[in-house]
Amino acid sequence: MTNTSTSVSIGLKRKDRSVGNQGKGLTFPNYLEVPKLFPTKIWRAIGVITILGYIFECLLLIVLPKYGLALFWGVTIPSLPLLFFVAPGIWRNICPLAHSNQIPRRFNFSLKLNPPKWIYEKGQIVGAVAFFAIVSSRKVIFNTNGAAVSCLLLAIIFSAFLGGFLYKGKSGWCGSICPLLPLQRLYGQTPFVNSPNTHCDPCVACTKNCFDFNPTAAYQSDLYDPSPGWSLSRRLFAGMFPGIIYGYFNLNATGLKEYGLMAICASISAAAFFLLEAAFDSPPAKITTGFGAIAISMFYWFGSPIMLSSIKYLTHVNVGFLKYPIIIIVISLALIWIYRTIRTNRLFLSNASQGAPLSQPIKTAVKNLGENGMCEVGFVDEGATVSIDSGITLLKAFLSAGISIESGCKVGICGADPVAVLSGFDNLGDIGSDEMGTLRRLGFDGKSVRMACCTNIHGSCEVTKDTSKALDVLAQGSEEIDQVDFDAGINSVVVIGNGIAGTNVADHIRRRHPKCQIH
Repeated sequence: MTNTSTSVSIGLKRKDRSVGNQGKGLTFPNYLEVPKLFPTKIWRAIGVITILGYIFECLLLIVLPKYGLALFWGVTIPSLPLLFFVAPGIWRNICPLAHSNQIPRRFNFSLKLNPPKWIYEKGQIVGAVAFFAIVSSRKVIFNTNGAAVSCLLLAIIFSAFLGGFLYKGKSGWCGSICPLLPLQRLYGQTPFVNSPNTHCDPCVACTKNCFDFNPTAAYQSDLYDPSPGWSLSRRLFAGMFPGIIYGYFNLNATGLKEYGLMAICASISAAAFFLLEAAFDSPPAKITTGFGAIAISMFYWFGSPIMLSSIKYLTHVNVGFLKYPIIIIVISLALIWIYRTIRTNRLFLSNASQGAPLSQPIKTAVKNLGENGMCEVGFVDEGATVSIDSGITLLKAFLSAGISIESGCKVGICGADPVAVLSGFDNLGDIGSDEMGTLRRLGFDGKSVRMACCTNIHGSCEVTKDTSKALDVLAQGSEEIDQVDFDAGINSVVVIGNGIAGTNVADHIRRRHPKCQIH
């Protein structure tokens, strides 16, 4: 599988609709290509309601702990995995933690710092450990102590808010250390209902393989990421999850013994996962999908009676007869999910093996199949040259050479990875409309600078991350700029506002003035 290892997200136009029917025919539509179920204002209004409901639950846990515990552990928590499974995008849009995380950004008082390396690279592990600790502590304290659960919930929502205040985008919580993120990524990779993210406007390239940008391709990209630790943490969680569920529902202990028994169950489950992976030498996606389906089926097999008894306690309505219908529905959905996710994996590997970037027309990808020659890419600043297969992206060329480069959405929209092309510009793939719009927003004309993540290489070229070296080419301007007289006395322009209006203003200023600074 090493030849298909990749961290790219794919968005090719194909007739295959195995991923879903929400992306206008795109195989892996990103959030900009998926129709919105509701306007952003409605989602934000719902977010206010969910935050208020979250606070109400915290108060209920203190004032009426029996009712609060029944509502939280008996109804709310059992409902979430099914929502992650069917419509993860809807949850991401209404999640009270996500909305609290985005409050500093929405009201423009976030510090917008880059997250430290341990959050960026190990955030999923932190979230998985927190998830295991909370589940293991339920029988020890949280199942019976409403005040303790209330304090836990308040600490979590404050941490989400603090992460949004300190770090840019969702990198301080939702995209990194949230305890629910490992679960959401596992089950949200093939959504039955694909609702686009409404928080990130615009994308700021804050996380790698962003789940909010493209949930379907994000998890596949995780599993085949070139960094072994990145993929391993995802597979480890999927392997441990059935054991965690079995241990919680079937083993009874107190104090430290509870943690020990849970750890043993999780370890046995993970060992079985990696044994199967080694024995059958199958793609990681198949084993993770199988274990994910087993885990959610086990959860509702053991947990549905508890959920139904909690509903009876709260409403005095006997709904016990729904146990087996719920189990049958969940298992049926799990089987369909396995089929759809394996098909998604095959499409991902097929597209990745062609080196096709997101949103590239399929005819271009097919054209590249026959170009099996080697290309030389020279990295001017590093004094290095690498030979690579024709058809891969500039981003992968940088990574192959061991040269670090920031990457974000991987479709050329966020503007994270512009590179100056000093020679061989004609040996690169065509510029798409999304990439061209981003280049113009950044102040480049598309004749000397490209976005590394979505630029395919079809011949030798020389590149550098220092885009200032492209200024001589930029000064010549595109035909559009050449035809416009500009005032050389204007040296600097400040645009107030970072929404679509501000972006368009900056875009048109650059088109009409190739040299002034834009802030």
